[in-house]
Formats: sequence, C-alpha cells, structure tokens
Amino acid sequence: MDENAEYCAIVAFTKDNDPTCEKNRQQLYALWTAYCIHHDLVVSSAVYEAIIGHLFFALSSEWLIHLCNGYRDRFEEHMAQYL
Repeated sequence: MDENAEYCAIVAFTKDNDPTCEKNRQQLYALWTAYCIHHDLVVSSAVYEAIIGHLFFALSSEWLIHLCNGYRDRFEEHMAQYL
C-alpha cells in the first residue's frame, strides 16, 4: 500500500468506527504507528509534524474530543505513544 492509500485508510477507519470505544482508539494508535514505521517517519521531524498536523484536521471533532479533548499537543502525545 502506498503512503497516500495508507493515510486514507487511517482516516477512513475513524469515519467507520466509534471513538468512544477504547479498542477503536487503540487501533487508531496502532494504525498510525504502522504508518510511521512503513514510511520511516521520525517523531518531531518536519515531515512527521506536517503529516500529524494534517491528520489532526482530518479527524472529526468527536474523535478529537475522545482522543485529546481537542488539544493538538495531547493528540500528538497520544498518537506517538507507541513510537
């Protein structure tokens, strides 16, 4: 799967699944971790920051509330927890 298709699959996952379910949130973290590993993204690099920022704005407000109360810095911490 190419980088764009994998990214789109992550966003699609959030559209198809309930953010109130802990299992779904953990699955999102795992998908993001796999994406970063597949594409050699390094946390805090310029490329990583650009993509994680794009993802932050791609997720619904419901997901953001359940992941990080809508705070981008908390979002980045949660998403990088397995990296």
